[in-house]
Amino acid sequence: MPVLSEHESIYLDLSRSQAGALQRTGFVDVSLAMGDRWRVTASSYVGSLVVDGVALLIRPKINPENIFLLLEPGLPPHSWRKEAFDYDLTSDLLPSVIAFFARTVETTLGRGVLRSYQVRTDPLVALRGRPDVVGQFKRSGVLTPVGCAYDEFSEDVPENRVRRAAIRLALRVPRVDPSVDLPRGC
Repeated sequence: MPVLSEHESIYLDLSRSQAGALQRTGFVDVSLAMGDRWRVTASSYVGSLVVDGVALLIRPKINPENIFLLLEPGLPPHSWRKEAFDYDLTSDLLPSVIAFFARTVETTLGRGVLRSYQVRTDPLVALRGRPDVVGQFKRSGVLTPVGCAYDEFSEDVPENRVRRAAIRLALRVPRVDPSVDLPRGC
């Protein structure tokens, strides 16, 4: 797999259809050099690009550790571990990102699952919180259940739903190192 840095150029033997397919992605600029040789210039996008049988790896100019250190909230810079992100060793970005994500989830869940107060309105047998006057009037004088509006300290918050969805998607990605441990039931 050809490897280049962002804004760097390489020369590749490509067919006209492969060159056109690469150009249409908008991630690289492709121009004819000579014969079947094409000059492929990376733009500011980084990652793995696979189009029409051509695979390119575009690496960032800066150290990937610096990028991912910014993504891990609350991690002191001295606690960064080199082995946590192996993009320098592999040619595939997605499994490396998933390994990093697994470590971040582990760090985050080590502090406990995020909980927050959520406003609920439910008809209940006994009053909880504040009476839901509007809800009670909609039931035309029926005394039970009582319409209640209350705040519940819950794990069912948007942040946890997004995290669970991301874990479900990450578990389906092929080529991830089996040692990467993503929590399945959180």
